[in-house]
Amino acid sequence: MKAGSGISENRGGDRRSQKNVEKRKKVKAFIASLKGQESHYGRAKSKRIYLSAEYNITILHRLYNDSVEESYKVNYKYFSRIFSNDFNIGFGTPATDVCGFCTRHLNLLSMVNGQREKQTVITNLRVHKLRAKQFFKMMKEKSGDGMAFCFDLQQVQPLPKVPISEAFYAQQLSLYVFCITDITCKRPIFYSWLEHQAGRGATEVGSALYDFLRKAEFPKNLKELTLFSDGCGGQNKNSHIVHMLMMWLHKEAPKGLQSIRMVFPIRGHSYLPADRIFGRCEKLIRSHITLKSPEKYWELYSQVRLVRKLGTDWKIYDLKSALSTFKKIETISHAKRILIKWTSKQHVAVKTETFYRNDDENTKYLTLLKKQED
Repeated sequence: MKAGSGISENRGGDRRSQKNVEKRKKVKAFIASLKGQESHYGRAKSKRIYLSAEYNITILHRLYNDSVEESYKVNYKYFSRIFSNDFNIGFGTPATDVCGFCTRHLNLLSMVNGQREKQTVITNLRVHKLRAKQFFKMMKEKSGDGMAFCFDLQQVQPLPKVPISEAFYAQQLSLYVFCITDITCKRPIFYSWLEHQAGRGATEVGSALYDFLRKAEFPKNLKELTLFSDGCGGQNKNSHIVHMLMMWLHKEAPKGLQSIRMVFPIRGHSYLPADRIFGRCEKLIRSHITLKSPEKYWELYSQVRLVRKLGTDWKIYDLKSALSTFKKIETISHAKRILIKWTSKQHVAVKTETFYRNDDENTKYLTLLKKQED
């Protein structure tokens, strides 16, 4: 009567909505903290994240309930609804990055009838996967007197990028971006050029790699340099790149450096640190509907790390002219490792290996020098 209003009703009312809001926030924070990977070849088509095939929604639900207090635990349906509706997450290998060897053998496994033939297929598939894992084990190995880098060329970026369907079919200028990074992805460097300046073959890739090696600051105790890349024959895995590395090791490399090792993954299992860098860049590019000039692209790449532009920061060298001095490597197409080192006669020699760990006794180091005509 004194206040001039009725007494508020304290019975019943909404006592659960606020608690459900906190539960939902907890579940979403847990799912958002999961570390996954994007599709290697389908990053531009989909934003879907893939978790390891060892997990599923049931396992994640159990892990969530084990990590929170009793008052924040939820049932499976509640967790699954948030996981499916609010997130774009899958399990296992991305469908756009499937290994052809694995797919063929899995299909073959479902067709063979004999136990002996089936066991042969299983053995071949197991050996293939073990070899694929060896590449990534080597990438994780750390050495006190060695350094490792990874390099790769990104998919072509259209210029200009505009949200008009007719522009897709019109003639566009391509922007090329080549990335070199350490294995931890903390210090990537981008080399960029336009289609009218140069192509995207071994000469361009080798020139960018050569510029990086010349400008990089290596520690004084460096003895071995390891380079990881995919096995694309027209860009990374060819005699021109090897010739460039031989000449750099002979003339300009740090005095303590004794050897260079190039390592290539099994085909279909080539998700490299450089691809993680490209994924970060493509997220920035997707956030912009229109990119009309190369300067706009370079601004976005600069948010990730240093960008070097052709013509101002680096130049292209005539690497193919080294064929007048060096021979081609005949066994390079089947090689998983290419070893370059100083010999006792103060020559730089090369050797190819088809295995990641064991050295083939039948292969020997060769200088590749042609005989000089009188």
